[in-house]
Parts: sequence; structure tokens; C-alpha cells
Amino acid sequence: MTESYFIIAKSAVLFLSIILIVRFLGRRWLAGRTGWDRTAGIVIAFIAAGMSVNLISLRAGVLALATWILLMIAANYFILKSKWVRDLVEGREIVVMQHGKVMEENLKEARMTPEDFLRLLRTKRVFQIASEDFDILHNDFWLGQDSFEKAEKKLLEQACEKAIEKAQMKKEDIQFYLAGDLMNQIVTSSFSARTLGSPYIGIFGACSTSMEGLALAALMVDASQADYVLAGTASHNSAVERQFRYPTEYGGQLPPTAQWTVTGAGAGIIAKEGSGPRITSATIGRVVDMGIADPFNMGAAMAPAAVDTIFQPRSYLALLLL
Repeated sequence: MTESYFIIAKSAVLFLSIILIVRFLGRRWLAGRTGWDRTAGIVIAFIAAGMSVNLISLRAGVLALATWILLMIAANYFILKSKWVRDLVEGREIVVMQHGKVMEENLKEARMTPEDFLRLLRTKRVFQIASEDFDILHNDFWLGQDSFEKAEKKLLEQACEKAIEKAQMKKEDIQFYLAGDLMNQIVTSSFSARTLGSPYIGIFGACSTSMEGLALAALMVDASQADYVLAGTASHNSAVERQFRYPTEYGGQLPPTAQWTVTGAGAGIIAKEGSGPRITSATIGRVVDMGIADPFNMGAAMAPAAVDTIFQPRSYLALLLL
């Protein structure tokens, strides 16, 4: 019985120690986002279990745990600081869909079957491939970051980089950057502007931010105040849920009819000439408050303003880009 009590007591101490280790290493590792994170978690759990039943001596176990923890801290530091290390450990991002078509060779490189890809799309609430056009599709909700907010920032930065790359331009060519998001003080857009280094105008229009940015950018170009303006926006479902509803960690259940904010980002470059779509006009709407107080029914809250905007007679902003 003495040995049993000793095992129980040691297991309880190790259990509390693992909790402290997890808190120290951060949420990024706790989520087990990558194969590296999961492997490290399994090794630590194996060492702790071995110590609990005396398969591993206390001294050897503590030494092994300390070594693994120090190595994980060092590895995670370099993963966050160096893209080269991040690509080496976690793999580089691979474009698996472009212009609505699945790139089968890239799927093979990502070691994904078509069935795996379809399953991943369904988890993102995408059910029709033909209607979608992705440049980058992530299978990691954290995007290699240690918070949802940082993941949202990375989404927007990637969207801006991809837009500039597709336009065969450089960051220095962008004269103005217009962006907005749903976070307090539009921090996602502000931090992405720091990375981009272009003159920045932050905007906030909730779900209208993307079109608001395009309209303002087109106005600047049409008025000959700029040649190239980058407009972008982003959101991360878990970050926004924490902002406006409940933290996703809380596990609160949403009603079946609740609308979901997207996890994604988009950006576009507005110029006088180009092969992309043309912006010919934009209708600026008004705030119409019908007293909808249900935080899960965003559609009902926004619909009155949308209808009012659609049926505005001749109250649009003409932007004829020649």
C-alpha cells in the first residue's frame, strides 16, 4: 500500500507539473497544431508516465524533462523568428488551389489526397470547390502563431504580399494602404501596415470594410492622387468570437442559425490600368438601426441597411476609371 500511495502522490505532483509546463510553453504548443508539437507532447507525456510508475528514475526523468523543455523553447523561438527554420520544421506553405482549380501536383507535395482536401474544405464551411478561388489554404488554424490575433495579422500580411506578387510589383510601388478589420483599434491592419511600410489609412466598416476600402482607393486613383493603392481586410473567427461573443475556449454553443465570421483575408491593388475587374461606381450606404439585439443574428442587423443602400435613388459615388 505504501508503494501505491507513493505512485499516486508522485503522479499528482507530475500532473500539476505538466500543467505548469503547458502554461509556460504557451497555447501554441498546447493546441498541438503541427506534427512537431504533437511529437514533443507525446515524449513529455511518456517521460512523465514512466516517472509515475518508476520505469524512469526521478533524477533521469527530471533531467530528460528539463532537456526537452529547453529544446522546445529554443526551437519555438527560432520557429517564430526565422521563416527558414519554420519552413524546415513545419514545412512551407503550398498553394493547393488557384483560380478555382485544385493543383494536384501541389497536393502530392503536401502529402494530401483529394479526399483529405475536401474534408479540410468542409471544416472551413466550403462545400463547392468550383465557386472558390484560393491562393493559400491553411490547415493550421493558428498559422504558426501563439494567438488567434497574431494569426489574423499573418493572414492579412500574406494576402497583401500575394496581391503585390500577382501584380508583379514591389512593396515600394504601393503609395497608399487602406485596410480594416474587426479587432479593437483595428490592430490587425495597423500591424500589417507596419510590416508593409506604406502610407496607411485605417478604416472600420465591419462587414463592409472590403468594399469601403475599394471605393476609397478607387476615388484616390480616379482623382489622380495615387497610381497604386492597396486595399485589404481580414478576420479570424476565433479572434472575432472572443471580441464580440464568447471566447472559443469557453465552449459556448451557438444556435444553428448563427452567422459565422470568416477566417481569411483578401487584398487588391487599385490602379488606372490593368487586367483585373473595373470599379465604375460605388454606393455609400447609411446606418439603419432596426433595434436588432441578438448577437447571433448579424444578418438581420445588417439587412435593413443593405436594402436601404440598394434602393437609394441616384445617391451613388461615381468612380469612372478610364
